[in-house]
Amino acid sequence: MGCYDKKICNCEWNEHLQKFDNYPNHADYVIHPQSSYRIIRNCPGCGCKTSYVNTGNFRVNANGNRVDIWLIYQCEKCRHTYNVTLYERVSPSSVGEDFRLFQENSRELALRWGCDKGLFQRNRAEIDLENIEYTIVHVRQVGRLEGNISICIRNPFELKIRTEKVLAEILEVSRSRLKSMIKEGRVEIQGRYIGRESKIEVRQDAPQGPLY
Repeated sequence: MGCYDKKICNCEWNEHLQKFDNYPNHADYVIHPQSSYRIIRNCPGCGCKTSYVNTGNFRVNANGNRVDIWLIYQCEKCRHTYNVTLYERVSPSSVGEDFRLFQENSRELALRWGCDKGLFQRNRAEIDLENIEYTIVHVRQVGRLEGNISICIRNPFELKIRTEKVLAEILEVSRSRLKSMIKEGRVEIQGRYIGRESKIEVRQDAPQGPLY
């Protein structure tokens, strides 16, 4: 599970930057989630599928020298709760320093777990990949933003976001304008969705809108 804060720009980031140092003009960005994944599940209270959101609270149950820990989600409509399993039958010491944070209902820790896609896969919970709140952080810029520009976008939480949507936000152009630039060969993108790390080329005759 990755760390959620600006530390994510530092861990592994120096190694990543070395791969792009041969580009005279480039800019680097990181996508940070602003909220946890939502869960889509059948709600007993509503009698249909609804959206469950992270409450930011944990449930910690002790049984002898073993504990169970859950992250509590609730239905947006009726507040029916659903516990997402984090740890089962483990010793508190194996959880480490986070055990105290679980007991204190740390909001930051709840967000970190709520952005861990693997957690929901292990719980066989369906996550809503279409409604994700995020922010794009400008990490570094090398050279002047003119001529051919290389843009690297890191997506450490692997949020499912269309490449065109993110790039339009970075270049500050409309989606329709960006699609025209792609058809004209002035912008080259890789893949329909942003991967864990995506590289985009902007040709020298493309509009040089603000890249920060």
